[in-house]
Amino acid sequence: MKQILLFFLGTAILFVQLSCSKKMTAEQYHQHLLELHTFYKNYFEAFSASSSTSEELEKWNTDFESRKKSDLKLLKTMKASGLDDELHTIYEDIITHIEYSNSHNHREVIIIKKKESKDLEDTSKLNRFYRDTTRYYRSKEELFVEYYFKFINRHHLNADHSLLQLREELF
Repeated sequence: MKQILLFFLGTAILFVQLSCSKKMTAEQYHQHLLELHTFYKNYFEAFSASSSTSEELEKWNTDFESRKKSDLKLLKTMKASGLDDELHTIYEDIITHIEYSNSHNHREVIIIKKKESKDLEDTSKLNRFYRDTTRYYRSKEELFVEYYFKFINRHHLNADHSLLQLREELF
């Protein structure tokens, strides 16, 4: 009886170790990068556009909150893969920035956008916010593009077409 129990216990431990030790491939890492880039690019575009409504911004914040934990877990897995030392850090910084901004600026912007009439001070705040948000994300996007192309060259992967276009626009 003890031998059977030990056999099953050993088998269970082996399966746990095998499932935990699975490494992320360069292709998987690449796919996750593209997905992260798409979501956060759209998020920041919504927050830097004067045409965005308060409802749209609230939806983006809700989407961010619902995926934040899984994104952080994914970034931890990407870091553990050892495939790249820089790319996951960019998105960790972006998530931290959004968390900070949500507790300060984003909520205020949503409230201002809900108002029927905006005074000069509100308009000035919004314009400053749009400018700062655009600058912040543009700097992160430039870093991302630089490290992304180093990553795909190092791992002999094909670049995403939209990122090829973005590189041409940026540089």
